Amino acid sequence: MNLAIIIGVSQYDNGNPLEACDNDIDIMKNISEKLNKFDDICYISNSPKAYEAKQIITKFINKHKEQTIDELVFYFSGHGARYSDDFFYVFKDFSEAKKETTGLRNTELDGLIKNLSPKLTIKIIDACFSGTTYIKSNQDSIQPIFQKSADQNKLNNLYFFYSSSSDEESIANKDYSFFSKSFFKSLTQNTGKMR
Repeated sequence: MNLAIIIGVSQYDNGNPLEACDNDIDIMKNISEKLNKFDDICYISNSPKAYEAKQIITKFINKHKEQTIDELVFYFSGHGARYSDDFFYVFKDFSEAKKETTGLRNTELDGLIKNLSPKLTIKIIDACFSGTTYIKSNQDSIQPIFQKSADQNKLNNLYFFYSSSSDEESIANKDYSFFSKSFFKSLTQNTGKMR
């Protein structure tokens, strides 16, 4: 079974609106449906508050956790924030003072995904500060923080695409985010089997 979770947040109580995010997730949903490879798609739009989004994601995961999941694609377009060594997906009601309840920590997302035990996980994140920073691992080699979270949560075969490094903002105009547009072009303009 193949699953997709698509989330877009364009309106914020305490931040600048991101008009492009609504178009980004509509295009991602249309492409996902036309690929005809997903058995179920969780589509979260209309700029949800964090608790609403977390409830929808949890319900979707619980619905499928007894099934064999070959592939899970997670796509997010919206604001992002970074605190210490973790990335936060920012929702409509985000407040820095209450970041744990008004945002979704990447390690928290990985913990939810772990319940599905997908054979392949693909994360596509179009948000500021979404990129990986590097740290030393126990084996004295560099290891991405996102891989550290994936390892702790026992996620196998994780591919991670992000629009900006950990200290950069992403770029968009009112119609689309530039990273998402490039990603969508690669999906729609290439022919043949794609991994």
